[in-house]
Parts: sequence; structure tokens; C-alpha cells
Amino acid sequence: MTGLARWLARILLLLAATTLALVVGDRAAGWLLGTRERHLFRLPARAQARHQSTEFDYVFHANRLGFRGPDRPFARPPATRRIAVIGDSFVAGYGVADDAVFTARLERLLNGAPAAGNPPSGQHPSAAERSGPVKTEVINLGRNGTSTIRELDLYERFGRRWQPDVVVLAFFLGNDLVEVLQEHDAAELAAWHPRGAVRRVAYALCPNLYLELALMKLSAEAQRSGQPRTEAEVLAALRQACGEAGADVAAAEQAYRRLPPGVREALEQRRLRDHQILAACYDPGRLARAIDPDGADWNRAWPRVERHLDRLKAAVTGDGAELAMMIIPDAVQIDPAAHDFAASIGYRVEAHWLTGRGRTQEALAAWCQAHAVPCLDLTDRLREADGPLYYPQDGHWNAAGHDRAAAWLAEFLQSEVLSATGDPRS
Repeated sequence: MTGLARWLARILLLLAATTLALVVGDRAAGWLLGTRERHLFRLPARAQARHQSTEFDYVFHANRLGFRGPDRPFARPPATRRIAVIGDSFVAGYGVADDAVFTARLERLLNGAPAAGNPPSGQHPSAAERSGPVKTEVINLGRNGTSTIRELDLYERFGRRWQPDVVVLAFFLGNDLVEVLQEHDAAELAAWHPRGAVRRVAYALCPNLYLELALMKLSAEAQRSGQPRTEAEVLAALRQACGEAGADVAAAEQAYRRLPPGVREALEQRRLRDHQILAACYDPGRLARAIDPDGADWNRAWPRVERHLDRLKAAVTGDGAELAMMIIPDAVQIDPAAHDFAASIGYRVEAHWLTGRGRTQEALAAWCQAHAVPCLDLTDRLREADGPLYYPQDGHWNAAGHDRAAAWLAEFLQSEVLSATGDPRS
């Protein structure tokens, strides 16, 4: 072997050893850090962040797992009934302080009322009754920007560990049907890879390092989320969103220029959310596809929702708990001010949304009926209530909305669910 050949062999051996070390180190680091799970859920453990908008100003706190509410052990205390509530930013209480979130209010209401599910007078008391009144704990499993796909993951990874008696799935009509097409299920995640040859190779060799870098980028973006920015930076964010969605950049920029000046200024000051406002520029049909989709959009999205609803129902029932659903309408279906604001920023909205029912809403009710799942549709109650219950621009519930939702859910659970579940699980 010549000297050159020996040097080439040494270099190749060094490259192979380095690659092997990187691969082994990457797998070990991923296992120790829980990289894939952290990237999948992206829950802000122990977060404390001030959220400001044109309509609210509060401090968001998260517990050790990244959810709203107090830290609670997975082990159930004696004589305790547990209710897990799973959903998106409505459940996470985006827009209100910790004690105003409807799950916190629900727990207070249920513990201030007579416990449901006790045997009629004269029957032999249960062990829970003999030890004192039943206490109720409400576990908040809300995650911003999630759909039925990830909500199933939330239950399987976290929810069942608290051994709930009842699991309430909160389905938001404003975007859940759209976001179910944006989130990957387990099979799709296994087949996923980034775009670009170099990134593909990097991900194939060191997937955990790749995901850790992505998490670092997201963390840096979150730290900048409260800082003002220039119009050029807003437009750069719009172009990036267009690239991810495959949308027409020029048309989106024209739509952005048509936004009311106050809205553009609020975007620059980060007092309105990109996810809500910029989406109107590059995807004006988003609300229609969520609330009342046509045949093509429906045929793509609903089977994914239905499949994961079926799986969630099977998982909850298999664990000995009962599944219930709460349907949350979009603000444009309830509040004329929110309806008008959505139209002013470019969304396609329909007048009959304020009085009628959309295809998604009807399908959810039919699924619940077919699967014997108790269903609380808040639409009529919200329409009949006095006073604004949503932030018209942001679109989430205000504190009054959370208060009403907690009262309605407490009444529904006591009359339709807890009366049939009996004593807490042991």
C-alpha cells in the first residue's frame, strides 16, 4: 500500500469513527434528554411569561409539566375524583390569569357543590363515603396550537397517569379541523425528514441533535416574542409563513398592505398574534375550512379527526374512565364584533355563522351520539348570554367567558356524567 493510500485509509477510518461516535452520542443524548417527546409536545415547563395584547395583560404560569394549574402527583389521594380536560389554547387559558382559567373555576364549583354519584339514601356507603366527602381535582391538559392528533398523545402520555374518572375533550371549531392536517400522527412522524439534502443527511445521522437545535431556535423566538419589531421583520415572518404553507407571497403581501393601520401597528408591537392576523393574509379561507368546509377539504380532514376520536374513546374507556366532549365555537360564530373584525383583516366569513351550525359542529354531535359520548355544545348558551365573552380581536374567551364555561360545564358534568360514573376510581 502506498503512502497516499495509507493516508486515505486513515482519514476514512477517522471519519467512520467520528460518525459512529456522533451517532452513538446522539442516541444517548436523545434518551437522556427525552428529546423526541420534548419536541413533540413543546410544553413550557415552569414557564412564567407576561402576555400582552390590545385586549389583555396578564402573567402566564405553567407547572412542572408545562400545563396550567398546580403541580399534582400522579398518585390519586383517597376519596378524590379526577377530571382531566384536554384541548388547545382555550383549555390552556390563553388570555386570562391562572385563577380565571375555566378548569380552576370548575374545580372550585365542583368542590363547593354536593358530590354527584353518591348512592341513594339507605344503600351501603362506599369506602370513599365512609372516609369523608368526595373531593374533585380538575387536571388541565391544555396545549396551545393542538389538534385531535396531539390531544390523543397528551392523554396517552400524561392524562392517563392521573387515573381520571372523566376525560373532557374540548374541541374548538375555529381551527381544530384545519390543524389536524398540519400535525403528524405517529406513522407520519416516523417517516418525516426535513427538506434539503444536507438537512436530510444531518437528521438521518443525528436526529436528536437536529431536534435539540430546533428547540433552541423556538426558545430564542419565544424570548423575542414580547419585543417590538419593524414592518420589514413582520413581512419576513409573513414570507416564511407563506413558504411553509405553499401560499402566494405577492398576494399575501398585498393583503397585508390592506390591513387596517392599527392592526399593522399592533403586529409590529406584538400586541396581536401572527398566527391569527398573518394567516388572514395568506390563507383567508382558513376559518371556512374549519367551521363549514366543502367536500374536498372535508374529505381530507374529517377522517383524521374521526380516527383519532375513535382511538381516544377506546383509550379512555379501556382505562376505566368516561369520555365527554365540550364543543367550543369560534368567536365569529358568537360575537358580531369578532365577526366584523375577522372580515376586516381579510378572512372569508359568512353571516349565517352567527345563527346557524356548520358541518364540523354537526359531525361532532353525530359522532358523540353514535358513540354514546356525552356532549356539551356551548354555542347556544354563548349566543344567549349577556355581555362579551370573547376578546373580539384575539378570539379567545375573556375572564367572563371562562366563568360562564366553568358554570355550564359543572352543571353538565353533574347532571350528565358524574351521576353515572359512581364512586372515584380506586
